[in-house]
Amino acid sequence: MAIASARPTVSPAARILVKEVNWLGDLVMSLPALWAVRQTFPQAHLGVLVREELASFFSLLPWVDCVLSYRLRSRSRWLGSRWELVRNIQAGTWDVAVLFPRSFESALWMYLAKVPVRIGVIADARRWLLTHPIRVDMKHPGRHQSLGWLELVQKALGCGPPSGSIPVVVPRTALPDIVARELPAGHPFLVFAPGAAYGPAKQWPVESWRRLARSVVSRGLGCVFVGTASERDLCDAIAQDLGRSAHVVAGATTLPELAQLLVHSRGYVGNDSGATHLAGLLGVPTVALFGSTNPVRTAPLGHRCQVLYDPPDCSPCLARTCRFGDNHCLRRISPEQVLEALAKLGSL
Repeated sequence: MAIASARPTVSPAARILVKEVNWLGDLVMSLPALWAVRQTFPQAHLGVLVREELASFFSLLPWVDCVLSYRLRSRSRWLGSRWELVRNIQAGTWDVAVLFPRSFESALWMYLAKVPVRIGVIADARRWLLTHPIRVDMKHPGRHQSLGWLELVQKALGCGPPSGSIPVVVPRTALPDIVARELPAGHPFLVFAPGAAYGPAKQWPVESWRRLARSVVSRGLGCVFVGTASERDLCDAIAQDLGRSAHVVAGATTLPELAQLLVHSRGYVGNDSGATHLAGLLGVPTVALFGSTNPVRTAPLGHRCQVLYDPPDCSPCLARTCRFGDNHCLRRISPEQVLEALAKLGSL
């Protein structure tokens, strides 16, 4: 199949499907590029293809016209679930597919679905599956990850830098029920996210979280711990001695409910994780704790964010687990530094 070299001609009213990335933090960092596509093609029918567990996030973005969610099965349903996905893409009669992930499989889906224009970065031996393969250094160590996706849509579609803030609509009418049942009405609270889906190398030590939480409670604030269901035990271990001032909702909130919880809070503290990126996007006063990863690449986007990072020589290692076994890079950040950062952001 011939590979086009020129920028594709895209109708102002085209049907454009963007294959989104697979982690909440990456998804949030890709939003400037998605918003740039919307601003460049305001009359287009803009859809996203996204994993089922992330689909509810797009209820916060009214400028996205269509959300096509999927769940890939394993073992006996491995092939069937993928063919079902290809058929669903094909049924949408999309004119253009823009692939934010670098994976071979995401390009294969669009190829098999016969989307006429298929745009993505050159990676993972998939060039022949794309009509418009674009050369972008997505792993450049000296620039923020969001800029790679912006470069992709600029080169492929002529999108300029997005103007204004990204519209995100979060209902502020009431707290999610699971939190409202626990917190006294009007009681101020901070949100803590001590987990990190990527691995324990990103996690601030439990004892540091406990010391921080005790200090926050002593100031008359509540602590709400969020995360996935697999992180509930971690949250319980931190909150166990805080009494009624601590509330663990890990695994019990949808993404829209998490957003609602964040906008009602006085501030947020978390590791380099999806919840941290969401808090930054929403304009919540955010303290982001970095150790094994590089904030130059993946700091949360937002004007009310403060990154704490005191790297030893081994950082950033980008590992899932610390090869020394003690997360030394994160132990260098003290609870007192976090409290000072929260105070500067006006959360205390």
